[in-house]
Amino acid sequence: MKKYILNKKLKKLSSVIDLLLLDNNDSVAMIHNLRKKTRELLSLVATTDPFYPKLKKVIKLSNKIRDIDVFLYTFIESLKSIHKKSLDTNRIILISKNSRNKLFNQLYLYLKKLEIPADIKYKHTVFNMEDTTLLKNKPILLEQKALHKYRIKIKQIIYSLKNNKEKEKISILTTLKDLLGKINDNYNGLKRLQKLDIEDKLFKDIEKYIMKRNNKNFNKVQELNRLL
Repeated sequence: MKKYILNKKLKKLSSVIDLLLLDNNDSVAMIHNLRKKTRELLSLVATTDPFYPKLKKVIKLSNKIRDIDVFLYTFIESLKSIHKKSLDTNRIILISKNSRNKLFNQLYLYLKKLEIPADIKYKHTVFNMEDTTLLKNKPILLEQKALHKYRIKIKQIIYSLKNNKEKEKISILTTLKDLLGKINDNYNGLKRLQKLDIEDKLFKDIEKYIMKRNNKNFNKVQELNRLL
């Protein structure tokens, strides 16, 4: 059964890559789907398998593409109207999309050369909620690095639980993961915005607004942590 699930995930990833290469499809949805299928497969593949680091590289090459997508279509759009009117959005979009195109070309060339194996090793050790070493050190401060690491651990558990169909546990952890994702995206959005050399007063006003949202999301994270 485990081998069947592994092969099924492998075929799904292969189909997504084929579609991306066929149409040179760099849409937001396609990149998201590629990353999702890759992460699902990573949760099942043994770290000793030769294909494991190649999968990790797919995630690495697509990280900044995903960050730009979130920045343009979530972060900027979520700002107050007065903020968006004050920003030179045309310049921001042009610079961001130029960077994205270069990053996508790198990913495209890598995927084009990537050989999907017919067989890979299954990871025999899986995560579960009883593995308290994973989640025992819950972040107590609104700090990006610690929260991001915490989110990665949660995602590892979620993918494992999905394979075992633990619906109730998945629901709590997914909500927690999404909140942590919003916090991280907001931090990354602020960093990207700052690099675009916008007016200092405007940036500080946006930063204050974003940090209020992050604090609100972090309070929800702490509430959910009590359920674990």
